[in-house]
Amino acid sequence: ELHKEEATLQFAVPKAWLIFSLVLVGISILVAIIGPLMAPYGYNETFVAERLAPPAAQHLMGTDNVGRDIFSRVLYGIRVDVMSGLACAGIIVGLAMFWAILETRARRASSTLGTTFENLLILPREILCAFPWLALLLIFVSLTAPGNEVLMLILITSLILLPRGVAMIREAYQSLPEGKNWLQNLIRTLPVMFIFSVAGGIIYISTLTYNGYGIPPPNPELGGMLSGTGLRYMVQAPWMGQWPLYCLLLLLLIWVMAGEVLLERLGFRSKAIWSKSME
Repeated sequence: ELHKEEATLQFAVPKAWLIFSLVLVGISILVAIIGPLMAPYGYNETFVAERLAPPAAQHLMGTDNVGRDIFSRVLYGIRVDVMSGLACAGIIVGLAMFWAILETRARRASSTLGTTFENLLILPREILCAFPWLALLLIFVSLTAPGNEVLMLILITSLILLPRGVAMIREAYQSLPEGKNWLQNLIRTLPVMFIFSVAGGIIYISTLTYNGYGIPPPNPELGGMLSGTGLRYMVQAPWMGQWPLYCLLLLLLIWVMAGEVLLERLGFRSKAIWSKSME
């Protein structure tokens, strides 16, 4: 009965839906790579005579308050968010896997030394999880030298998401079907954690930039395009904030949906893994 239940859970989502979700993920990465090549204009190229122009054939998403093409800026913004999210996820997966292996080995040790080592490993993760992530990000960003904002933002976001990545591995590891050794189960969690970490990285980076502490203007980033002039001209030119918002929501929908579908297809019993990245 248990085997039938696990088999039913594992294939609750059709394989075609998994393929469709992963194709969307691939398309989002492809757009991030070649998006700037598809942009009809530079992200900071201005057309003064066409300030606040509504969407039309020449400017598919309209122009902003200084005459920049919003479609071109959105393509550049997608590249910044997706590539930053991928970089964060790569760092998190590598470090979180190493951290989780150490915790697992320490937990398996029955000696007092093993218990003490496990507590020492858990302590920094608990401290980082308990500390307000936005306050910690703002502290580090305020110390960042000009010109290194993107790199520092990726490293800081990875630091904030790292303990959550370990929690995601633990949740996934405990919710996998039985019958495989701990290393096989750990490896099965990595694709899920990677996809969710990309989505988490996009959220954190866009949130910080929205609040004015991330990627500085005029560099386009979807969260930054929603704030500042995007809010100031919301009534006069609503397309300035609407298109970046739609694209950001679409990116998150694609990556979170792919993670959820992968959870089902791999047979995870817990659906709380995604929440571990945002707790």
